[in-house]
Amino acid sequence: MVRLQQISKRFHIGTPTQVIALQNIDLTINKGQFVVIVGANGSGKSTLLNTLAGNIPADQGKIWIDQDEVGHLPVYKRTRWIARVFQNPLSGTASELSILANFRLASLRRERKKMVLGITDKFREEVAANIQQLGMGLESKLDVPMGSLSGGQRQALTLLMAVMAKPALLLLDEPTAALDPHSARKLMELADRLICEHALTAILVTHNLNEALRYGNRLIQMQSGQIVRDLDMEVKNSLNQAEILAWFDYF
Repeated sequence: MVRLQQISKRFHIGTPTQVIALQNIDLTINKGQFVVIVGANGSGKSTLLNTLAGNIPADQGKIWIDQDEVGHLPVYKRTRWIARVFQNPLSGTASELSILANFRLASLRRERKKMVLGITDKFREEVAANIQQLGMGLESKLDVPMGSLSGGQRQALTLLMAVMAKPALLLLDEPTAALDPHSARKLMELADRLICEHALTAILVTHNLNEALRYGNRLIQMQSGQIVRDLDMEVKNSLNQAEILAWFDYF
């Protein structure tokens, strides 16, 4: 379970450009829920995700993951619980390292970091079998640098690496924003399947209307740093495209 209690965040405090990004957010996400967060630009979606991940410290409030209060911890310590797929395919992986080395680093996410990667034949076989499910032929290219791959390939591999650590919380930060429509659809189909198969607790922030309609079992709309709608799957499925479209900053 993930619980946020009275989370607030302001930027440029005491200046004419002060922004209230989050206002007393109270949110509980039960284990196995797949939450989709939508809203106009500046509504607080990304700030909420960055506060959860530890990239942005909250001004006040507490964050629990399961029984652990993590709001005071830096990003690198929160990786014990949290995995993330970023908007930019270049983020979240080491471009100069091979696919295999990136997977080994990801496998150590919840362990004490070591100076030696310790890649064994067994680990190579496990990674190849895992990657084979993508149908991209990358299982035979484990030694090529991650930076030589396309954006869609990198995002798919980043997602696999995030899931392999069995995180308590998976954050998907507009993961398809930089991808072409075909790659975006494939990535979200993969994410949906992995989240279901592993019973992961996940949060997707998206500006994509189709993703908001199709994925997740809970839909949250943010506006001016607050949660203004929080709908379960039954209510979400009763909405039409025009209703959700009005929640986005397209006009």
